[in-house]
Amino acid sequence: MVKLTWSIVLLTCLGTAVSVTADRQTAPVRPLPPAPLACNNFPKYYNLPVNRFFWLGAHDATSQDRSLTEMLRDGIRLLDLNLCSSSENAIVACSDSSMTLQDIADEILDYARVQEEQVITVNANMPDDVSLSAFEKTWDQACKVHTERVEGIDPFEDGQCPFIYRRDIAWKSLGSLVNYDPEAPQWEGDGELVGIRSKIVLTTNRSGGPRNSVYFSEQFWRSTPKQNTPNLNEQLNTLCKTPGAVGIEGYVDPSSDGGDSSKDEGKAYFTPTIWENAIVSQNGCNIDNAGADVFVNAILVDQYHYHLKYLHELQTRMIPVNFAKWQGQSKIKLAPSKLVSVHHPHERDEL
Repeated sequence: MVKLTWSIVLLTCLGTAVSVTADRQTAPVRPLPPAPLACNNFPKYYNLPVNRFFWLGAHDATSQDRSLTEMLRDGIRLLDLNLCSSSENAIVACSDSSMTLQDIADEILDYARVQEEQVITVNANMPDDVSLSAFEKTWDQACKVHTERVEGIDPFEDGQCPFIYRRDIAWKSLGSLVNYDPEAPQWEGDGELVGIRSKIVLTTNRSGGPRNSVYFSEQFWRSTPKQNTPNLNEQLNTLCKTPGAVGIEGYVDPSSDGGDSSKDEGKAYFTPTIWENAIVSQNGCNIDNAGADVFVNAILVDQYHYHLKYLHELQTRMIPVNFAKWQGQSKIKLAPSKLVSVHHPHERDEL
């Protein structure tokens, strides 16, 4: 993973924005992607609850070939972290002990402070020897720095990071979290909006974590302990037979090539065809016939950049399905992919 130490934006005489990002050795210059639209690039669905959105995730994010900032610019909004304790009792990335939780929190908070109207989920996987209080203290330290850089908000207090949203009774909508409502009246003369304009959701699969934390919310998706290419259909079929949110784990599967040419050092990755088939086939999730109370709301992927175009397309197709199911519609169908060819069960019904 590339570790960012600073980042600035320059505006050329032609009006083109470029990003200058540097690590300890280099300072490459590359064009910035367009700024995302409100509500994670889906402003039309601003009133969709957090747990009904479809989240593109990077599994074990610090082990991937992109920095956290680059992932967020790519549209990844679910950062999955594997955290460990170092020999110095610091919280670090398990895959890279030089990447501390302080570094991670600072990079995510920096993006949330600069980029408006986005919601970022950070899922922390931690063994019992990682202290929850130390985790929260580290986030407080990073949050204090970034809070003090924002105008129009109250002074920072420990345990009350204004960037972090913790679920109370029910999940709020993306729009309410970032104060985005296109239907709200706009008054002439309204000043420039100030304050915190993006939010971070911290989740964990650690037993009892949310109950003993001021920041953690419970994970809002279900998944099996290990998904791999030979049995992904079977596992999703089981999950999709019971009500609730379903998460797809597209991790490296060294036991099968999966029919994919995207390999690194002999490791094999899931493919869009495998994912698409597992979602729509009758022996998979069979999402078109799963009912209004079953919905797919996350996919976590190793080396996501191999298939980013498909992942964005899947997100564009899945969010309308989740929105319709949230409104109680059970007959909604997932639109076929234009990038992979997989038979949809409802295609036969329409003949």
